[in-house]
Amino acid sequence: MTFKELRYVRDHIDTMLPEDHNDHVDNWKSLLPILSMYKDFVSGLEIVLYELKTIVNKMRYVEYDTSALSSDVNYMIDAFDKAIEYFEMLFTRLGTPELNAKLSRLKMYRDLMEKVKYGDFNFSRNYNYFREAWLIIDDIIEELPPPPPPPMEIVYTEEWRVIEAEHELIVVEHWYYRMPYDFELELEHKEEWYYEMPPDTEFSHVYTETW
Repeated sequence: MTFKELRYVRDHIDTMLPEDHNDHVDNWKSLLPILSMYKDFVSGLEIVLYELKTIVNKMRYVEYDTSALSSDVNYMIDAFDKAIEYFEMLFTRLGTPELNAKLSRLKMYRDLMEKVKYGDFNFSRNYNYFREAWLIIDDIIEELPPPPPPPMEIVYTEEWRVIEAEHELIVVEHWYYRMPYDFELELEHKEEWYYEMPPDTEFSHVYTETW
């Protein structure tokens, strides 16, 4: 499982623990770098990802005896909205019937979530809907194809010069093509060639090439 498995809680039976909230925050922070790997697949994904990061950055960690705030629940619901928007856009390129079916289930649980206001009771059902939503997101991430490789940088250099002497013409060219050293697969190709008209042989020539 990619994300932390969350506890199922019951009103009037279970006591809410700090990790019941904090594990959700950890999961959101873990999801961001995964989504970032796909942000170049579809135009506009980078904007949605930035908006999601802004929401996640507002989430807080709690400790024992920390007072629950309405924002603790509402930021998570806002984040689910952005995650769904991100997947909807991504699936225009990478969607499959299976992934689209999982996204529909994710939307169903989002529709069950309820934002709260100051003074409202924070019932356990919201956190249980969050739990089910994370199980679906975990399945979606597992089924996504691998992200594209990073943009490839090409380095190309060429040097050439002509040397003229009284009885001699020399043309020299050096060129070099390589992938950057930090690229996973490095490819190098070198070629050097040299052309010379010997000064004492009118109709002969010398040509060499190495690569």
